[in-house]
Amino acid sequence: MSTTAFVYLMSVATKRYGNIPTAKGDDDGTIFSEFLRESRYPTEQKHVKWEEVRDILERYKVSRPVGLPRLRSQAYTAI
Repeated sequence: MSTTAFVYLMSVATKRYGNIPTAKGDDDGTIFSEFLRESRYPTEQKHVKWEEVRDILERYKVSRPVGLPRLRSQAYTAI
């Protein structure tokens, strides 16, 4: 991808979602992956808290599918 295209896409994303972290390991995808990886750890050993993931899901307007019952670990889809 050309630098011009990358800069354009980052500007569009910034207008839509606000400030986007670009540092390695600081982006939302890495945080979410870490949360999933640590899901079986005891609560006191987890680095990523549920509140951080909840904020990510709210920022990108992700919700559970309509018609499915609310479960403890539920699947989310982008709307």
